[in-house]
Amino acid sequence: MSNTSLGKRLAISDNNYPMASRIIKDAIEVGLIKSHGEYRGSKKDASYVPFWA
Repeated sequence: MSNTSLGKRLAISDNNYPMASRIIKDAIEVGLIKSHGEYRGSKKDASYVPFWA
């Protein structure tokens, strides 16, 4: 999952992209997802996997 794919899945408009970032941040804080490898550049390019993966 990425910020972009989550936005598409939840039908979040492009001008409201911070909502997807907030959902990802909250999910990381409670341990539901984790970062998938290292990313370069912005967090927009980062990908995430479930905590059990």
